[in-house]
Amino acid sequence: MQVAHDRIPRADEQTQDGRPAGVRTAVGFDDAGWLRGRSTNGSDLTSGQIAVALFENPRGLARVSPALFAPTYESGPATWGRPGAPPLPLVQLGAVELPCIE
Repeated sequence: MQVAHDRIPRADEQTQDGRPAGVRTAVGFDDAGWLRGRSTNGSDLTSGQIAVALFENPRGLARVSPALFAPTYESGPATWGRPGAPPLPLVQLGAVELPCIE
């Protein structure tokens, strides 16, 4: 999901900002779900944003594999959006959430 105010460059785009070529040295997500990185030439890079989904009844999701679930009639449809946009939660960095589906 791309947000209009943050333009994300395509992988095949080539632009020059006057800096020498660099190699990405650090990569991570922020609490809003943006994948950000830093390059050896000092430039900050934004590669994309994850989307989150909220279900009316998460227990109604169907287990497809140990960590993959699919929506069902019982779960209801997904409400998709970017992290932190109401009613969706922010991304909690460093946290691992275990599935609460029985």
